[in-house]
Amino acid sequence: AGLSVSAAGPPAIINEFVVAIAEWLFGSWNPCSSACGSGSRNRRVECSSGDDLACLTQVGERPGRNETCEDLSGCPFDYRCPFGQDNDMDCSAQAGVALGGVAAVSACCLV
Repeated sequence: AGLSVSAAGPPAIINEFVVAIAEWLFGSWNPCSSACGSGSRNRRVECSSGDDLACLTQVGERPGRNETCEDLSGCPFDYRCPFGQDNDMDCSAQAGVALGGVAAVSACCLV
């Protein structure tokens, strides 16, 4: 996976020498650790110079390597319609429980 670069500016010229500005390089986020609910994900973050102190000094704080995430794609139920889809269902009860409110009601009440 390729790495992206955080903006740090062009190389500096000091005493006629080109000095590279250290930059944070970061990869894409890995998939969420959970396929049904809350989890976490991470990505690779490193300093272009190999020296984290140089990046901290020249660019600032390291971009986040971990974050919380939520993925509902692997859930064994339709999260928009937690009680199921049925003609006799009370659609207003679904709206109170389902994520998405009104959008959930229309998804549940359509049969």
